[in-house]
Amino acid sequence: MPGAELTVIGPGGERRWSHRQVVSMAEGQAVAVAGLLDDLGRSTHATFETADADYRASIPIDVVVEKAVIDPGDDDGSFRLLVPQGRTLCWNVKGVTRIRLTIGPEPDSVPADPSH
Repeated sequence: MPGAELTVIGPGGERRWSHRQVVSMAEGQAVAVAGLLDDLGRSTHATFETADADYRASIPIDVVVEKAVIDPGDDDGSFRLLVPQGRTLCWNVKGVTRIRLTIGPEPDSVPADPSH
């Protein structure tokens, strides 16, 4: 799936990143999410969503900008969100295809008090 895209939607517009573009931005094996969010407007939260929308994690933007990275993986075209030292391991989302920037949190599928 090298043709896969990561779409970032914010109050200031929408931007699509191809797998190849994300790989080219990688320092080591990951890309700081903050670098994907430029010029898309102010927000308080970022919601990371899988293609089927079955899994969503709404994360405060300050955590995203400070800690979150996207691992573009190898050549399979999948994107994985990693939030080192995040509040929960549920913030590490496999198969991310969309990031929505919002004012306020969106409903997500992450349990409020996960067991891990």
